[in-house]
Amino acid sequence: MNAIKNFEILNFTDGHTMWRIDWFGSVSLAEIYRRSSQPKIEVQLSQIPDQVIDTSGIFDSENFKKSRKRLIRLPVGLLSILKIGDIWKNGTFFERPDYDVMSFNQLKITRNSSSLIKAGLPDPETSQYFLPMSHHPQHMEHTQSYCVHIKTDAYHIIVPCIELIRFYFGSSSTVLAKIFDAPFAQENFWISTENTSSSRPTIHLAPGISGHSAPHIGRIAFSKVARSAAELIGNSCITATARNEPAFPKALFPFEGETDLVVSGKWLPFNGNSKGVFLVFSLISCSHPFPFKEIKYTSTKKSTSKSGEAPKTDLKAKQEKSGLLFSKARQANNTVIDEEPDKKRVAERINTQHSSAQFPDLIRKSITKIENEHIPTLMLRKEGISVVDGLSVGDEGNLSTIHPIEFSDYDDEDFQIPKSTNKKLSLTSLVFFELLKRIRQDYQHMPINLVRLDSRQRFNYLSTMPRIVNEDGELLSSCVMSFPESSNNSKTFTRNRHISVARIIDAYSCVYLIVPEMSETAKELELHVILDKSKAIRTTQDLLAAIGIHFSKYVETESNYELGQGAISTVHKAELLNVQDNHELIADIFHSTVSGMLTQEFENACKDSSSTLIDKELNALTLN
Repeated sequence: MNAIKNFEILNFTDGHTMWRIDWFGSVSLAEIYRRSSQPKIEVQLSQIPDQVIDTSGIFDSENFKKSRKRLIRLPVGLLSILKIGDIWKNGTFFERPDYDVMSFNQLKITRNSSSLIKAGLPDPETSQYFLPMSHHPQHMEHTQSYCVHIKTDAYHIIVPCIELIRFYFGSSSTVLAKIFDAPFAQENFWISTENTSSSRPTIHLAPGISGHSAPHIGRIAFSKVARSAAELIGNSCITATARNEPAFPKALFPFEGETDLVVSGKWLPFNGNSKGVFLVFSLISCSHPFPFKEIKYTSTKKSTSKSGEAPKTDLKAKQEKSGLLFSKARQANNTVIDEEPDKKRVAERINTQHSSAQFPDLIRKSITKIENEHIPTLMLRKEGISVVDGLSVGDEGNLSTIHPIEFSDYDDEDFQIPKSTNKKLSLTSLVFFELLKRIRQDYQHMPINLVRLDSRQRFNYLSTMPRIVNEDGELLSSCVMSFPESSNNSKTFTRNRHISVARIIDAYSCVYLIVPEMSETAKELELHVILDKSKAIRTTQDLLAAIGIHFSKYVETESNYELGQGAISTVHKAELLNVQDNHELIADIFHSTVSGMLTQEFENACKDSSSTLIDKELNALTLN
């Protein structure tokens, strides 16, 4: 991973002069300034003439009037590396002057103690300015920009909203760009969550979101205050734009309560007190706890296309089009330019050198990555069924190769009810395990496998059902589960349905047993059986296609379905009793059905084949 000091921002390049970041202005949502992937923000710069940086001279109003100034626009994703007060030279970070560093311990952040103010407006109670021009003229070009005002008994603290956004929502440039996208869309940050009522939840990050951002996205997902703070940022910009006003972002702290806040900035006089206001240039540390004791997450890379090559662009023509300064002597790979990146390439991570003590609460909390399943999508067409990758939420819509199914033999203990998992087994899983135990006891000569539809699924016995859609893009209802929301019974939420899959092998056929998850309102448990008489199912696509065809034809009656190539499927049901713990009775009903099928198929095979041929087929059978 490269460090940010090894890269240069081309717009900062201006000879060998030094430039200080004085303030941030409005966000440009207008198409003339907006890039397709994210808006831009105004960055106010002033030239530092001396090689020796004198912090007292920086804020002298006369010196500031004489200094050369620049206003540039940069993509909001770069805010993660831009701080008020930093000095840049030749397009790279040069120095952070020795500003005042303060630790405000047991600081209370509440609706009564903190509020939004504009940088250039006076205090309504005293009519004095929190940011007097005589001591801090750097904000005067953007007096309508917003700050958070924290009031204590002894002094006032002013935090520019952009710095608050950078610190609490700037874990990555990708997250920053999406934060400014309004209205706030949850799917931009996370796909789903689990165990939300516990202190150890799991969050499934949206494709392209780094695991480094997991706790910060988790705070938004599991805290109403943080969610509101995140929504305010983009909404405030889009609201101002709709009114034909400059879009100065609003932001609030993503929590309410007590914190130890370490900051860097400058004391300013207020109401006769030489240290009446502390203006924060950069937030260093915040001790407020995150809304979980530990967090688990899954993350996936954003879908990219590997086919074809990026179009070659003439450098000179690109210079004329962009109007930016290009440095001939510098390596393009280490230069951050204001052009959209190649959407076919994987993003390179650059270390922004954030301190590990930025959020002390995270030091003692476990942040664990767990592998995420790939959920394939099955497209039903007139000419057949096609299997595509389930991670089709990227910008390009290009399909990636499907992941292989894992066919593996398991020991007898794998057919026992798991004791190590803290997941409460459903009635569906209990029936599945009981059924496999009985088949193993009665048919020891037949190999029995648990089938994992994805190698990264958490449990051997619990796969995620593929998403089956027709040509109109309609998702089959059998692929998802619907549940009423606990807070509002009139609303429901849906998730992907789970299925348990096993395979039984004899000399000439394979039998796939599929037990789909039962809904809370169901009165019957279902066993779906796919009989592959010619052993045509040998690949991932074969099995997924068979499942897709079967469930697309399935109706509420027990009947056989021709799947093609010697494969048929059927459905068997067992009515639930009033008592909950009746999995053994249901397993007995299903076992009788499967036994009759296996006995008949095995006898038919023996009539037409010698024992030598059967042994030969058994020994030669290998499936990937």
